[in-house]
Amino acid sequence: DPYRPLENLDAEATRTWVEQENNLTDKFTSGRSSMINGLIGKIDQYGSSSFVALRKRGKYFFRFHSKDETVPVLFIRKTIGGEGSEIVKPSDFREKKDEILLVEEYAVSRDNRYLAVALSKAGSDRTTIRVIDIDEKKPLNDMIDNVKFSSLAWKDNGFFYYKYDSVIGTNMISRADILPKLRYHILGTSSKLDPLIYEPPKGIKNFTFWY
Repeated sequence: DPYRPLENLDAEATRTWVEQENNLTDKFTSGRSSMINGLIGKIDQYGSSSFVALRKRGKYFFRFHSKDETVPVLFIRKTIGGEGSEIVKPSDFREKKDEILLVEEYAVSRDNRYLAVALSKAGSDRTTIRVIDIDEKKPLNDMIDNVKFSSLAWKDNGFFYYKYDSVIGTNMISRADILPKLRYHILGTSSKLDPLIYEPPKGIKNFTFWY
């Protein structure tokens, strides 16, 4: 793997490589700004849909990227051909004005009342789980931070998820994660109280959950 050294973000070789890539891009775009802006302007006249409607618990969910939004918004429909309405607008969950959030994963409770959504910041693998009241289209106070590569599975009044409790290093982007732990969150409670359901045996280097 010739690019493995780039994992060292502070190395001089990495900084040089990034600078060379930026210079290459600038060389290509130099003198073409009017053409590029013209193309972007035409694209922005239209919305785009990744209409792969996922049917979950009798409801259809799909992402739609309108010209007014930086990232796709999650919509909901009662029927495949029915009128859609916004259910999760990532920008509503921003802590800062310039933050970019994406919907990475979502799951519907068995009674069709709640939607658990994993939101990533600026394309990070780490997500924050929020819960939406589907009928009211309002978020609950439930919040679980620093979740990574986790699917969501509802049971009764809560859902299963897994997260990495221990890390090596201080850099949020490059630090290594230790084995994930499966936990269960009950709605209306603090994530700090989420009970541990399963922990991989000691000595295992690689482990993930599928459910």
